[in-house]
Amino acid sequence: MMLTMTPYILTTTIIIPIITLYNIHMMLLDVLVAKKQKRGWIMKRKINSRPSRPLPLPRPQALALHQISTAASLWAAAVTRLGEKELTKKKV
Repeated sequence: MMLTMTPYILTTTIIIPIITLYNIHMMLLDVLVAKKQKRGWIMKRKINSRPSRPLPLPRPQALALHQISTAASLWAAAVTRLGEKELTKKKV
């Protein structure tokens, strides 16, 4: 029983979280770079023009948030599916 569950346990407890955390880390780095570039552009522009309305959410940040939520929901669905398979297996 334990040997058959080992790949599932390794996948759900070690491999998937590491990949997810790495992806979240890379997305947050993208957001920070986009914010720095945007901030520099705003500073240059404000010198020459009157104060404008607040800028909308930058596109990379919106995309990163969407990707994080998608990754989290896919991970939850996969773990749930594996758990259902284990529960519905016939006991021998």
